[in-house]
Amino acid sequence: MTAPLFTWLPLQASIAVAAALLGLAPAAQAQSISYTLQPGENLYGLAKRLLHKPEQWKQIQLANKVRDPLRLLPGTLLMIPVHLLRPQPALVTILHAIGDARAALPGQAKELPLQKGQQLPQGSQLTVGEQGFVTLQLADGSTIRLPANTRVQLSEVLYAPASKDIQATIQLDRGRVESKVVPLPSANSRFEIRTPHAVGGVRGTDFGVAIGDNGAFLNDVREGAVQVNVLASRKPGAQALVHAGEGSRLGVTDGQFTVAPLLPAPDLSKIPSVLEDVSFIDLPLPGSAQAVSYQVMIATDSAFNQVLRYGSFAPVLARFTGLDDGDYQVAVRPVDAQGIVGREAMRSIRVKARPEAPFMQQPQQGNQLFTTAVELRCTESPDVQGYHLQLARDPAFQNLAADLPHLPACSHTAPGLAPGAYFWRVAAVKSTPDGARDQGPYSKPASFTLLPIPPQPPTPSIRADGASLLSVQWGTSQPQGVRYRVQLAQDIAFTHLLDDSVVDASRYARPLPPAGVYYVRLQQLDQEGRGGAFTAAQSVVVPGRLMASDQQPVVSSDGTPLRPGKP
Repeated sequence: MTAPLFTWLPLQASIAVAAALLGLAPAAQAQSISYTLQPGENLYGLAKRLLHKPEQWKQIQLANKVRDPLRLLPGTLLMIPVHLLRPQPALVTILHAIGDARAALPGQAKELPLQKGQQLPQGSQLTVGEQGFVTLQLADGSTIRLPANTRVQLSEVLYAPASKDIQATIQLDRGRVESKVVPLPSANSRFEIRTPHAVGGVRGTDFGVAIGDNGAFLNDVREGAVQVNVLASRKPGAQALVHAGEGSRLGVTDGQFTVAPLLPAPDLSKIPSVLEDVSFIDLPLPGSAQAVSYQVMIATDSAFNQVLRYGSFAPVLARFTGLDDGDYQVAVRPVDAQGIVGREAMRSIRVKARPEAPFMQQPQQGNQLFTTAVELRCTESPDVQGYHLQLARDPAFQNLAADLPHLPACSHTAPGLAPGAYFWRVAAVKSTPDGARDQGPYSKPASFTLLPIPPQPPTPSIRADGASLLSVQWGTSQPQGVRYRVQLAQDIAFTHLLDDSVVDASRYARPLPPAGVYYVRLQQLDQEGRGGAFTAAQSVVVPGRLMASDQQPVVSSDGTPLRPGKP
């Protein structure tokens, strides 16, 4: 059997922090493992290589009734109490890694991307970039979370599977480490978080350690207790026991050490349970006189080992890039003026942003229309099966004028609408793999206004005044502020206009056009110049007449125009 490698790495610290629960988990003192002796082995060498203390060979001798510790036959089966076994080098497993997350193996400068399931030996150095997040798991089940902008080294990772004893030291050079340590089985176990100015040992606790501004040491305790020992500062030897619900800060420059209660968990009631934005995840945060910022995490699991978004935000909004549709957990912690992270509040959310709502084409926001039938139209996607369109008289869509959940195309003409304000929205609909209806979120509502249509003017009377004028008359009076639009065209479709004028009176006149058939129609305008419906087209015949060289009509002695071919 090859002797396992056992290496102690040098520790560099100026402040020691011991974090421990008061009391140990019951050790399995009576449990033993079997060990088969290899050629050349004896109890002395075995104890020196495998046990916590070399002199513990005597306990092996007594337990196995060995007469001579130096004379043992190869193949002899020995029973070794598990509490005597020294932990051996163990691997650390990457439970989760996203974004910029890299590791350099011992003795190597090149960094490689971290991947879920990867295992790292002690001595590895991990770097988490601005958009990264990593969760580690030790052999005993303890977890370590490394948020963005963090760098650590796995200085020492030892584990004894039989006794479940662990000896781990994590060196924090930058950022923050969040540890959730399972209760350690015996005094032989040790778990430490070390900063350039601190080392922490725990026995089953949930706490965080961070390097703050100007290198300040920060910690917050959610479960258990943390014993802080100052090793080298202006107050060497100072100690404090930081309990659950408390945090501490040690200033490196001034040596000031403070213990303070954690800020209470924030109120997350304003965070909606369903989020429908494809582009962003917006989480409202409470304003606070005490919290200068908030740490926010979004994960797929309640243990927050699978964190997908992490950031620090000032009140009153946390904004992340969008997520896939699904269920998530949100955790928010306040941060006080010292940089100590407070108590955590959690909330479940659901992202339902797909299928994405189409773009609305017409009518657009703020349109004012003179009509009783409105065409509602939007863009279409080849990936959906239909659309759900709603038209309402109120922005809350309680008073629906139309509710069409099964439109095959994203268009609809709503007839017979009364004047007033309207709101419309539309959602895309597709089918799930099992054939169920899957409707996405509605588009943001657009509002438009239907204006009262000005009444149609009376039917105009058309006549030629003498030899030179064409007159149109439509009544003797008109309401104050009302104007009329008069169109004269050569065709009944009014594509070739001779005149398009606006008048303030109920009469219109113009010089007679050349001989031919013409068409006239009227449109009433309101005070803002918006027009109602046109009247039906009226025709007028302008007969031929004799024209002088100055293009003026030739008239008889009584003023009647002379027509061609008539004396």
